[in-house]
Amino acid sequence: MIAAALALPVGSMKTCVDDSIDPISDCSSGTGSSSFIFPTTGDSITTFLNPNLFQDPETIHNIQLQLRAGKPVIIQNAFQSEYAEAMYQDLLSAEDAFELHEYSREDDDFSCHHYNIYDLQKYTLLMNATLELFNSTATKEFASELSGRRCGGETWPAASWYKPGSHSLPHSDWADQRTVAYVWHLTKDWKHVRAGWGGHLYWMSETTFPFVPPSFNTLVLFSVNPRTYHMVTSVDSLAGDVRRLTINGWWEDNDWLPSFDDDVAQFAEGYDDWLDYFLEDSARSLELTADQSSGLEKLEVGCIEGEYDDENRCSKVHHFMRHFMQDPISMMKFTT
Repeated sequence: MIAAALALPVGSMKTCVDDSIDPISDCSSGTGSSSFIFPTTGDSITTFLNPNLFQDPETIHNIQLQLRAGKPVIIQNAFQSEYAEAMYQDLLSAEDAFELHEYSREDDDFSCHHYNIYDLQKYTLLMNATLELFNSTATKEFASELSGRRCGGETWPAASWYKPGSHSLPHSDWADQRTVAYVWHLTKDWKHVRAGWGGHLYWMSETTFPFVPPSFNTLVLFSVNPRTYHMVTSVDSLAGDVRRLTINGWWEDNDWLPSFDDDVAQFAEGYDDWLDYFLEDSARSLELTADQSSGLEKLEVGCIEGEYDDENRCSKVHHFMRHFMQDPISMMKFTT
């Protein structure tokens, strides 16, 4: 989930560059009030983001361009510093709430081993407030505005701790109704010169293999599709007690699935028939979630088996599946 990041701040802002990536940053620790105030129900995430970045129209425009081009965006000093520090201290204090999550099977190339807080009963007050913040209508509208994806469904931001030996092998995150992934890095004092202590987030594309080392208050965003393969390298034992911490999850589409029902909701504004939207541009097939892709396959099977008598729409489905859908890929369904 990372790496072709954006170089852009304008005006008085400067672009900070390290050896591996060119992230968005105002080169400061972020701004905010002297005391942190918890998010409350209905708040937008924009209230807690670094205004030096997110109140700049050109920065927003460039984030939109990168996300809509299928590239990950790396934003340093993304949230106001008081919020980032409060969340960091909160995760340190919640040590006993983290539980091992691991997956490994002989018939599957994917494996992962890391510690998470998935049980809502173990969420702290600040984690619950953050869940509400990421789930607010205003926040999801902002995520949709940035990405061009449908983000109206539920999201469940969870805490992750990669201890020595923790890792995630290559996977795409393309599962369920996921549309936009977010990873808020909250790690301090991590050694990442050359190989360092590991724990790097690698973005795996056809031409480049950039990475994001563990860092503090860095937000990574990417639009999820079958091509968004990434991995987290194994954390070295030399990391000791230094913790690689993140808050991560996905904004998701709502319950929309492909259907021939006359009352099915529009997928995109201006298109009465959702099929016309996808047939207009083959690249739009990447906007389908994993569940929606499966639903489209079921529609085609229904057309072949005579379940539907709408020859025109069945013809559209056959054409789309034959010419526009990506080749089947074995998708991994786990988070980092």
